Amino acid sequence: MILVVDIGNTTVSFGGVEIRDSNTYAVRFRTKLDTNCTWDAADYTVHLLKRLKSLGRELEDFSGVVISSVVPRVLEVIREAAYSIFGVEPLVITQESKLGIAVEVPEPEKVGRDRLVDCAWAAAHYALPLVTADLGTATTFNVIKEGGVFCGGVIAAGMETGLKALSRHTAQLPKLELAAPQRIVGQNTRSAMLSGAVYGTAAMLDGIVTGIEEELGQKVTFVITGGGAEYVDKLVRHPHTYDPDMMLKGLAYLYTLNK
Repeated sequence: MILVVDIGNTTVSFGGVEIRDSNTYAVRFRTKLDTNCTWDAADYTVHLLKRLKSLGRELEDFSGVVISSVVPRVLEVIREAAYSIFGVEPLVITQESKLGIAVEVPEPEKVGRDRLVDCAWAAAHYALPLVTADLGTATTFNVIKEGGVFCGGVIAAGMETGLKALSRHTAQLPKLELAAPQRIVGQNTRSAMLSGAVYGTAAMLDGIVTGIEEELGQKVTFVITGGGAEYVDKLVRHPHTYDPDMMLKGLAYLYTLNK
């Protein structure tokens, strides 16, 4: 089993992925820790060991570690923690890693590693051309053309990010946790804000993927993932696939390509 680590702006996602063959990647567990920029390697070591123990996982269950990060200052700390726990050097995904796709944008080194992981997995397992949408702190769209060519995408604020911005920059709107709204027309401030976040994001997904199709001049496969995708899965009208474990499976897939 491979330990996969996705370091995001809000959370660090850990997962155990069993690779059965070239097309079968089974996610055995998933867990998260808050992304804490004040922790050192010892702090992450202690918390990760406690979490693995609570999940009933033994260190010998793992044969390797792979990491993707969009928070550079946390990457080295967690890399050091993983090395101290497992005694193997983690594979860190970069733009120079073997991805199975071509990255054709003016500054490929600035493309988020999480976006590359999503694209690599999707291009290998779904029909091209395709669009992925990862709903996290940001909502990121990635476009992969026929031939496995990443050509760019769209970045928008995530649902929780939008809710936090509303409460922070207005006098009377409350701070809310993301939840599924019961209806579009909210009957109080809370329900109206949740409707705007969730239904608004679903409408944005539909509008942007339709616009991408018009720009490309052809239909695309559409795949959604990320922590917020479960809230909009049933609301998005464009034909799509909800793949909640795309990042974890993608990291394991890139481990096999590079190791």
